[in-house]
Amino acid sequence: MLGLASLVLTSSLHALDLDEIEKRGTLRVLAVVLNQPDDFISLKPGVGFDREVLDGFARLHRLGLEVIPLASWDHLVPALQQGKGDLIGGRFTVTDSRRRLIDFTAEVFPTRNVVVTRRPHRSVATLDQLRQERVGTVKGTSLAEEVAAAGVPPANVDDSLPTGTLPAALKAGKVTAVVLGVENAISARQQDAELGCAKGTSACWSPSTSTSATSAAARAGASWS
Repeated sequence: MLGLASLVLTSSLHALDLDEIEKRGTLRVLAVVLNQPDDFISLKPGVGFDREVLDGFARLHRLGLEVIPLASWDHLVPALQQGKGDLIGGRFTVTDSRRRLIDFTAEVFPTRNVVVTRRPHRSVATLDQLRQERVGTVKGTSLAEEVAAAGVPPANVDDSLPTGTLPAALKAGKVTAVVLGVENAISARQQDAELGCAKGTSACWSPSTSTSATSAAARAGASWS
């Protein structure tokens, strides 16, 4: 399952079983935490969808919850494998490449990727059109994987953009198109009405035909409930 920008709680083959975590008394959550409002994860209890889910799980099992912020998305899986946290949370998408390294729970928030441009620039409705654009993405994310899978020439890709800045890069003219999770695209358009997708429709075109979905993931065989 492909899950762009979404919640995911994941754990590694070396993660602790729940009974061991309960003995320690704290659930450690690895996440990329933005320095701006985030609908999914936050250092503050109860702020963000993923955070609410995690807080509820922690209360149920009488655990404290510690969010461990990391600087970039490509640091999350290695940190999990190294035992620096018990799971990953906060807009972390299920992809085939990630499934080869870690396990996921059932999805907790469905999503799909869409291509967003900003008026007066044209809307993107085909792969060929996308490959002609200057496409912005964030290195190490499932968004970047989607851009690569779409066959956008590397010379047309700017993956130097920080997390959370793709809509701003469109507005500044740094790029002409970006791939976002549909939930982030909707939120971005609320802030900038010039952002859009296919003309004459409220639906955005997706670069892949598969449905994206985010999920929470737990280690196979661990006694999570």
